[in-house]
Amino acid sequence: MPAAGVDAAAAPEPDGRLALAAVVPWAASGAVSTIVIAVLVTALQRADALPGALGTLLDVAVVAYGVVAIVAAPALRRRTFRYAVREDEIDLVRGAVVRTRTIVPMARVQHVDTRQSPFGRLLDIATLVVHTAAARHEIPGLEARVAYALRTEIARRAQVVDEL
Repeated sequence: MPAAGVDAAAAPEPDGRLALAAVVPWAASGAVSTIVIAVLVTALQRADALPGALGTLLDVAVVAYGVVAIVAAPALRRRTFRYAVREDEIDLVRGAVVRTRTIVPMARVQHVDTRQSPFGRLLDIATLVVHTAAARHEIPGLEARVAYALRTEIARRAQVVDEL
């Protein structure tokens, strides 16, 4: 927590950025959902369950959804997520429409770990996970070496024993 009389909003904005490769799994997830929706719409059209105009409108909607889910949303998510690891806190900012800022005091950190999926190993990215008694906070899409270094730094600052 900030010292008495210190305005938390006055703290500098976090400037840590996610890896560019972070958009790849998010775009892949958007592609999968777009394909599922396109298959469902196509099945409805082939079953003549949709009038012609509605079918065309749904085709346009699927294409628009695909552009947003595959291109715009992953890029926006990366662009709007920022983090900072300071001596006494972890500062996270995320969100384009609803902006959320979370400050996690180091004194509240119970343990910290990294998670890396097979896709993450291929792209050399990982997720840093910080656990407190009340919640779990994630910094997704970090370069793996950055995630490992931050894990060690946060554990040291929070005086958490690393079990590795």
